[in-house]
Amino acid sequence: MNNSTPLLIGLCSGILAAVTVLVIRKLILKGKGTEYDERQQVIRGKSYTIAFYTTIILETIYLFISEFNIKLPAENNLIQFVILMTGLIVAVYIQVWNDAYFSLKENPRRWFGVMIAATILNIISFIRLSHDEGIFHDGHLDFSCITIILAIYIIILMILLWIKSVKNKKNELQDAEK
Repeated sequence: MNNSTPLLIGLCSGILAAVTVLVIRKLILKGKGTEYDERQQVIRGKSYTIAFYTTIILETIYLFISEFNIKLPAENNLIQFVILMTGLIVAVYIQVWNDAYFSLKENPRRWFGVMIAATILNIISFIRLSHDEGIFHDGHLDFSCITIILAIYIIILMILLWIKSVKNKKNELQDAEK
């Protein structure tokens, strides 16, 4: 249990930081609110549905893999986390690509700083944990790899937002030329 103490401290710190950011954001936006138009709400609903079914399909596949005793190179809880995050990234992809990820009043550029900071902190945490304890235990990836997985997912989100931004600017230029 001693080996998991830094991980638990990091997890609790992360949850506390996320709740703090959400509370501060809520206080700042009090009265302004996050407004989504009807089209965005429909897209967000569909994206959550698709993400849910993606998660169910991946969980079913994992159930069959486990049932047939096929050994995967990662701990079970790490695999479960990757499955949940994959469902989340599916929802995010659909929302970003259909301009439903940010509300009408939100500025996506403001979130890049938060995403970059979260990525850097997760990478630093991964490096520290992998140096101190290693990332493999009994031939399996340890749950401490969660930090690098989070960093990868945040990087994927930033790339999606950047590609969408470039696409929107290109479309605006084409519309302006017409």
